[in-house]
Amino acid sequence: MSIHSKENVTKKILLMLCLACAGSFLQIVGVSWDVTSHLMKTPETFFTPSHVLLYSGIGVLLVATLIGAILILNGKIDKTNPIITPFRLFIIGSIFAAIAGPSDYAWHKIFGIDGLLSPTHLVLATGIIINSISVAVGLRIVAKQVHSSMHKKMIKFLMIPAFAALWLTLIWYVYLFILPLSNGSHFDFNLNPVVESIVAITLLPIIDAFVLLTAVRTIDMKWSATIITTLVVLINSFTNIIPSIHLSPFLPLYLLLIGIAILYDFITQKSRTRATIINRERNFVIAGALIGSVFYILGYPLLPITFAEPLGFTFHSMSELYENFIVTLPGILLFMLPFGAFIGSISTIIVLKIETTRRSQESIENSLEPSSGGEPS
Repeated sequence: MSIHSKENVTKKILLMLCLACAGSFLQIVGVSWDVTSHLMKTPETFFTPSHVLLYSGIGVLLVATLIGAILILNGKIDKTNPIITPFRLFIIGSIFAAIAGPSDYAWHKIFGIDGLLSPTHLVLATGIIINSISVAVGLRIVAKQVHSSMHKKMIKFLMIPAFAALWLTLIWYVYLFILPLSNGSHFDFNLNPVVESIVAITLLPIIDAFVLLTAVRTIDMKWSATIITTLVVLINSFTNIIPSIHLSPFLPLYLLLIGIAILYDFITQKSRTRATIINRERNFVIAGALIGSVFYILGYPLLPITFAEPLGFTFHSMSELYENFIVTLPGILLFMLPFGAFIGSISTIIVLKIETTRRSQESIENSLEPSSGGEPS
């Protein structure tokens, strides 16, 4: 393949990933907004603004998937190229999402108001999470393959919304199982309240620490954690908090999460300057504990619903939800902060160990590769 042809393929791959990133971002914003609309008891129909946003994201992803499929079928991408794996995952995720759309419409028609954890929502959420993971993995792979400084800057720019979308998507996938909002007109898919609470306090700090650590080490850019967290906080604010006047009083304190992200960046950036490997890892573990500790605040206003029954209160309106959240917040933070910090630090340690093992294996494989003269290096 000529240099000119390779450049054209690279441009098409970047176009595909750019569209996929936009689609992934639109999807999760639509999902977040949709659940808030349901809680606010807006008209229960399939054709809502939040659904339009969600399925617009799916449409953009389908276009991106088509570009990827054409590149693969035309043999423009070598089968040994690791970028093929996320491209294939795009196809799977897009099929899931495409099936879920009309199926969800039919479900609404047959069963009326549905719960959060309906079969069609589960299929849709699975497609969304596959696509979000594929975007982040695809960008990470291409970042190692391109040589143009402009392309490298473009990929770093795309990684910001890609990791923000991945972070929110993973949180929302857990929400699907832990929010007691799955009692529809005909089916009750809610789990046991105690099980929901255990899953929440275990998985959410892991996700927060894992995604932010992976993003920071992948993007390798100053203040990347702050930018990504700010994006996540703003999405939550505009889709979950601001739409309800009853939830907005907590917004100024919620925005302080951006300060936590700044501290996270400050701690991890210290590891870039004359720090030993042990000190670098220690700094990341401290940062992981920090972001893990605030998982309950990051989950406002929806996560407190999970703990409503275990804490002995109900929620019939947004105002009642806010009042109960404020009353229980001091007591629940006494447990949530240290436990979240513990889970976040353990998650970070595991990720660092896996990364160290992977790099050691790559180093061994590279040392065993034959040199240009045909002899082992």
